[in-house]
Amino acid sequence: MFVRCLKVGLVAALLSFSAQAEPHLRMTQSHYSAQVQVQDMGTISRSVDQLCRECQAHITNFNCDINNANGNLNVRVPEEKLGRFCEGLRKVGLVRSENRSSSDNTSSYVEAQRNLEIAEKSLSSQWTVSGSALNAKEKGLVDAEFKAYLRDRINSYRSTINNYEQNHGFAEVSVNLSGTPIRPEQAPEQARQPAHPRQRLETTQFEVVAEPTAVAPVNNSTNLALLGPAAVMLALIAFFVVKQRSRPEPESSRPDPVTQSDV
Repeated sequence: MFVRCLKVGLVAALLSFSAQAEPHLRMTQSHYSAQVQVQDMGTISRSVDQLCRECQAHITNFNCDINNANGNLNVRVPEEKLGRFCEGLRKVGLVRSENRSSSDNTSSYVEAQRNLEIAEKSLSSQWTVSGSALNAKEKGLVDAEFKAYLRDRINSYRSTINNYEQNHGFAEVSVNLSGTPIRPEQAPEQARQPAHPRQRLETTQFEVVAEPTAVAPVNNSTNLALLGPAAVMLALIAFFVVKQRSRPEPESSRPDPVTQSDV
């Protein structure tokens, strides 16, 4: 274990070594962020694509929710066309706020290159594990673990260098998009319909017929009581009619008798 710690310390000392030469290439990068209010979220995708084609920009992330009227846009823009891209955003919508900054990654880039060179030289060197505290098998394990550590560091340095080189000359742009949410009555007819409409079930209506009302039974004694007065009234009416017909007519209404003189 002592040998392992000694090797790790030696590699760390070599990796921390820095040269005195000045770098020839400056790795600077611009950063731009803004909040843009869009009037019509339905056409934002077409506007963003057109702006990116004009500025030769590459979209790394773009999402837009038309219903909630919000979205995010991440773009890599060439440094020389960042100003043109920012002006184009003002045609897409109203820029509420913006922030622009830059970072100089030259020293980190140069340090990663130097550390990579030292790690590669350390891996190609012939290391021998000495000491009587470890047997042959343990020495082999220590040597394999040390080389695995060097390979991990080499991969990390290469990834850092590639990242700096890919971002060199490009500005990172981050835009927050917002707008007016669409009300339900403004949504298209197809959008308001459910994806799986419910089936309409036809029902048959039945008319409820009320039960017949029971008729109370007729009492014979009640009928006789009603027929008696009715018969009396009919008899009185008949008597009055016969009496009127049998009454003699008045003298004034009779015709004059015929005399002999008239004959």
